[in-house]
Amino acid sequence: MERVFFALWPDDEVRSALYSIAQNWRETCGGRLTRRENLHATVSFIGNVEPRQFSLLKEMTAAMACEPFSLKIDRGGYFKHNRIAWAGPVDAGTILAGVVSRLRERLRAAGIAFDERPYVPHITLLRDAVRAPSPVIQPSIMWQLEGVALVRSRPGQRGVTYEAVAYSARRA
Repeated sequence: MERVFFALWPDDEVRSALYSIAQNWRETCGGRLTRRENLHATVSFIGNVEPRQFSLLKEMTAAMACEPFSLKIDRGGYFKHNRIAWAGPVDAGTILAGVVSRLRERLRAAGIAFDERPYVPHITLLRDAVRAPSPVIQPSIMWQLEGVALVRSRPGQRGVTYEAVAYSARRA
């Protein structure tokens, strides 16, 4: 079995900027930092899949075409019920909404179950935070994206590691 999800996968520059915000927030919010290499924005959580489904998901990802888009990460938020401090966009735009909608349609058509909760674009920066971060991220982070990644979750001695195993294609 493989534990997988679809995500927006940041490049090193965006990942470093997000990690810097997380380090600053920890001083006022408390909590545990998300490991730098694991920072991402989940688009659709799948969970455990068998090898056949994993292969299908990799093929599905490679066949998806997305137009490039950008997100302005300019908002801090807090999920009080599970004490998560997160960063995200004030306005995610219509392109991301379309990407999420098309991905979910493909998953339904393939008979693959996923978390159907309404999508809230966010990057978890701190877990077990005791208070909310500032609602404004200044300066904001401009994140250029070309699609989504299929990500595998692997448990290890240092905790869970995420690995992008397939990427959607850029629409010409």
